Amino acid sequence: MQEDHFINSFVLLGKQMKKHNSPLLLSAMKSAWENNQFFTLKMQIEAMNNIADKFLQPSSLKWLLNHAGNTENDRWDKTVGIIMAGNLPLVGFHDLLCTLACGCNAYVKLSSKDRRLLPAIYDMLCDIDVYWYGKVVFDIITDGASLESDFCKRAKGCFGANPCGLIASGSDDTMAGINKELPRIPKLLRGSRFSFAVLEGDESNEQLRGLAEDMFLYCGLGCRSVSYLFVPEGYDFKRLVNAAKKMKSLLMAVPAHADSYVREIALLLMEGEKSVGNRMEKAVNEHEMIDGGFFILRHDASVHPPLSQVNFEYYKNKREITAFEKMYKNQIQKKYTTFGLAQSPEIDDFADRADTVRFILKHLKK
Repeated sequence: MQEDHFINSFVLLGKQMKKHNSPLLLSAMKSAWENNQFFTLKMQIEAMNNIADKFLQPSSLKWLLNHAGNTENDRWDKTVGIIMAGNLPLVGFHDLLCTLACGCNAYVKLSSKDRRLLPAIYDMLCDIDVYWYGKVVFDIITDGASLESDFCKRAKGCFGANPCGLIASGSDDTMAGINKELPRIPKLLRGSRFSFAVLEGDESNEQLRGLAEDMFLYCGLGCRSVSYLFVPEGYDFKRLVNAAKKMKSLLMAVPAHADSYVREIALLLMEGEKSVGNRMEKAVNEHEMIDGGFFILRHDASVHPPLSQVNFEYYKNKREITAFEKMYKNQIQKKYTTFGLAQSPEIDDFADRADTVRFILKHLKK
């Protein structure tokens, strides 16, 4: 029965992921870090713990299986194609979980930036229950290469049928290329998005520490990561900068983050930017910056700041924030007014507010 296989298997998988002591998993984690400097062991563990705590609990799995309408029947004659991004460890796990919950095989094209972890975790799943063996096939996306025109042919060669749909995540340019190269297959495409936070000015130290995680966990590379802040006029950044200090060792362990911080500070100073530094004076003029010691807060309108930087804007009233949301409505992933949970979404918090399960089910019938 699908329910037994699904819930029991994934609950046990979650427990094993949280232990981090499987030789298979430890080897994959080591290789992942060697292959991608952003995938430090700490960040890989964070990703696995969040997946286990939010997705692989009995109640979450039961909800997902019921949402897929698949508590009794299997649909293993169907295949879903998944093209995964590689910006965060296991960023495509939720798509794979939804596909298997729908009773579909998965043909997964992995990013070369994250090609170690998920195959190892799938092997762990098959060791838990051989029922899952053969239901997922992995391929690799080579850096700089476009999607092969024989995507459907390769998937059909694995499972005997063309995919009933494709789920893909990546940059806007990548999504445009996929849309052009695969015009006939139904697609759920997720391009570049950003998230922002709104502060009231009276947040507790605990809330600010949560916001620091929302900004800097995974070096801020995820679309759920906070890259832009709205703060009330006259806001004093001192407490936020102090709260963020707990992230320093995590971030400075990533050479690309450290290099970006040094480079951006140098460039801004060369351009004549005024650093308010440790004095934490109010950055009231456009483009002034606050040097956090290992990150930059900059008064700038760009919603896509460089690595190691978070931009901000002051607001007088909430109407200004509403206008901002309307302007960027097709680019916003999340708006946060509570902090600390950006990188641990619930099972029903679908990316881009597009229900992955409903997309799959819609095209199973065709």
